[in-house]
Amino acid sequence: MRIENEEYWMFFTGMDYFGAEEADRLIGHFGSIKEVFCADDSELMLSGLLCPSELEWIVTTRRGYDAEAEYERVIKAGIGYVSRENPLYPERLRQIPDGPLGLFYKGNLPENGRPAVAVIGSRACTGYGREIAVRFSEELSRLGIDIISGMAAGIDGHSHRGALAGGGRTYGILGNGVDICYPPANRDIYAEIPEHGGLISEYPPGRQSLPANFPRRNRIISGLADGILVVEARQRSGTGITVEMGLEQGKDIYAIPGRIGDKLSDGCNKLIRQGARLVTSPEDIVAEMAHSYGYLVDREGAEKCAERKKKIKGLTSDQAMVLKLLDLQPKSTSELSFRTGLDFSQIMSVLTMLELRGLARSTGDGRFTSGGGK
Repeated sequence: MRIENEEYWMFFTGMDYFGAEEADRLIGHFGSIKEVFCADDSELMLSGLLCPSELEWIVTTRRGYDAEAEYERVIKAGIGYVSRENPLYPERLRQIPDGPLGLFYKGNLPENGRPAVAVIGSRACTGYGREIAVRFSEELSRLGIDIISGMAAGIDGHSHRGALAGGGRTYGILGNGVDICYPPANRDIYAEIPEHGGLISEYPPGRQSLPANFPRRNRIISGLADGILVVEARQRSGTGITVEMGLEQGKDIYAIPGRIGDKLSDGCNKLIRQGARLVTSPEDIVAEMAHSYGYLVDREGAEKCAERKKKIKGLTSDQAMVLKLLDLQPKSTSELSFRTGLDFSQIMSVLTMLELRGLARSTGDGRFTSGGGK
């Protein structure tokens, strides 16, 4: 849905550290965002509303810039854009003081009114952290809760994978343009997320990842969520920045407890000491959200989740090992054999039993995926 002057909002969205307050002051002076764009260099300078670096950016960047043509180029590339004046702009981001002027996206934007949890943590996560990120995100996703994360290596990527395995919606917030997959190791979920949620960024297409981009990205991760779940984190990390922003935005903070002395648990344990809600199961978060926000959990999803747990109970170690791999993404029999050390006949026997239990299914192209207990 395009609104009037959307192409001019797109231009200013590409300006670093230029937010709603700055835009509102200029619009109050010139009348509209289009009039700001079209104002003479001298008019902009005499307004006294721009610092030298902002003035230089506008004057330099708009030279030879065709706002309408640039807007059309972005849309034709399969990338959506909404300004903060567009009704499709996420309502949660309107509630934070420094929300982005606009968002570029591939796929869809989060629906207003749907429960959402940001799942975040260390890039260099442990196997335990990976397992927790996948399991919590998968079960929350099955219950109709959107999963928000940052598409980074480690906990972020695994939380997206868990949400995809759960059949729900997940949104990756990027520190670069949505046309760029970073890190490259996440190319699998980069391709899949737009069909089951969306990739979102305030940075225009073509913008590369820079260290300064990620702290600003974090305010969008926290801003789009009702609560933030920290899986693993050091005491000082980017995860801590997201938590601080979430607290400023009034979000609930949840943390997974960890072993004493474990560096990747220090951040979570510290958060719990400071008042974060200690959680040991996805149901803890669901109960908190129902109490705080009045959300009604998807009953059908809850029943499926309970049914799946019953089906998983009693699996052999080989069956559980294969199912865990299928939960992350579809796998071929040869890949399953390589990853598990089981031979082809053993893999086929395991897959047959999982299919009979409704826990696995063939995708029709020689690969198998989690059946989800459906």
